Amino acid sequence: MSVLLLEAGAAEPPAGSENPPAWPYLLLSPANWGDVALNQTAAERPVPVARGRVLGGGSAINAMVFTRGHRSSYERWVNAGAKGWDFDDLLPFFRRTETAAGRDPALRGTDGPLTVGPAAQPNPVIAACLDAAEEVGYRRVDDISGGLEEGFGWTDLNIVAGRRQSALDAYLRPARPRGNLSIVTGALAHRLLINRQRCVGVEYSVSGELSRARAAGEVVLTADIIGTPKLLMLSGIGPAFALRPHRHRGGRRPAWRRREPARPPGRLRHLPPGAAHSAGGEQSR
Repeated sequence: MSVLLLEAGAAEPPAGSENPPAWPYLLLSPANWGDVALNQTAAERPVPVARGRVLGGGSAINAMVFTRGHRSSYERWVNAGAKGWDFDDLLPFFRRTETAAGRDPALRGTDGPLTVGPAAQPNPVIAACLDAAEEVGYRRVDDISGGLEEGFGWTDLNIVAGRRQSALDAYLRPARPRGNLSIVTGALAHRLLINRQRCVGVEYSVSGELSRARAAGEVVLTADIIGTPKLLMLSGIGPAFALRPHRHRGGRRPAWRRREPARPPGRLRHLPPGAAHSAGGEQSR
């Protein structure tokens, strides 16, 4: 099987990105899409939205907090119709991703590529906040990411030996030498190619040149919680109420618009489609 990986951003994160305290500056770099949310009720102002535009995605620019949801969060998914997506179904995959030393091995991984754990030198301000929460009656939990406890506690971080460990470091760098892996950066995905209700490829562009990659196996779409649904809707997949106003006629596909990272940040209504992965396919221009 051959794998084609498409990334809208660069092949490497900005210099110094491995230094954990540098993460706020990464949000101002080309490695971030540069979007902001609309005015937020609580904050009474627009809030920046960190979305990675680089190999490694958000894990290359974020604040390195590694946290799972509580069991009840996944039960809501099942209640909404997502059969097979409850906590127990997902737990083997969670465990497979990580090495979490000192945690309950029934809930946390012991030999995964991502090494996660609490900060080696706890922040005294956060320690004081946890003490305050406990003083007013909240429970102190041992492992928030275990998914079973409710309360306040230390989160895990994906920092190894004082350096950021991104998905690029943990997964992609070890796989790069494989002969069956092709990586195309600067590749903006525009839409999925659908044939008889099955996704068979991806349409994307590099430096303005449009290409299509057709998959003999499968297409894995990982453009985060914002880019993924937008790319699906650009492909005609999504809620009818959202797609109906943009219905096209005459067999023409919906128009797309390319957007470069904005400085200052743009708004979410101008989000680019995102990135996609095409597995087991051939590339055509």
